[in-house]
Amino acid sequence: MPVKLAATIKAFQDGITNLSAAQGIKNIEAWEETLKDADFRGAKTIHENLGKLKKLLQSDNLDGGAIVGLLKTLGEETVRASSHAEGKQAEQIKELGELLSQGVAA
Repeated sequence: MPVKLAATIKAFQDGITNLSAAQGIKNIEAWEETLKDADFRGAKTIHENLGKLKKLLQSDNLDGGAIVGLLKTLGEETVRASSHAEGKQAEQIKELGELLSQGVAA
């Protein structure tokens, strides 16, 4: 998970608007696989919202407002989830959550 965290953080730091929808979907699918059997408070909700985000990105007509809103929600959920991790991983999860909360403003 640390490699996936670092790669996702970098994508947001570089500006997610530079990613194609296909790249975003690939990243989401990797996170869905990681979280499908996760056992921490909020994991199921994050997993479900990743599925919703993937559907939004697969749409023929992208709804920017809905995408940004869902990214913000995922960010808030991810920051809360960081309290269930320890050390450097907790810091990275919190950083990712904060970047998600910023949506495409990063």
